[in-house]
Amino acid sequence: DPFWVPPFVFDYSMHRLKEYDTETIEDDYILIAKLLDAFYSNSDNAFINVMDALRILILHQTGEVRRANELLLLKQREVLKGR
Repeated sequence: DPFWVPPFVFDYSMHRLKEYDTETIEDDYILIAKLLDAFYSNSDNAFINVMDALRILILHQTGEVRRANELLLLKQREVLKGR
């Protein structure tokens, strides 16, 4: 059907899933561990959960640095709020 368009929820879900996956570090667990060590070496990131940290790191690795930095600042603000 040429007039069929996938629902917005489907497009949004696919966009979000791409933020958690990258082919460049997919099976390189040593690189992932080093990136996480570097991420958590900053005391501001100490209480950011691992899934959010992976999302931020993958966004950086795929070249979406601006989105990764925005997400990092948002998570830091949430964690440091009230401290």
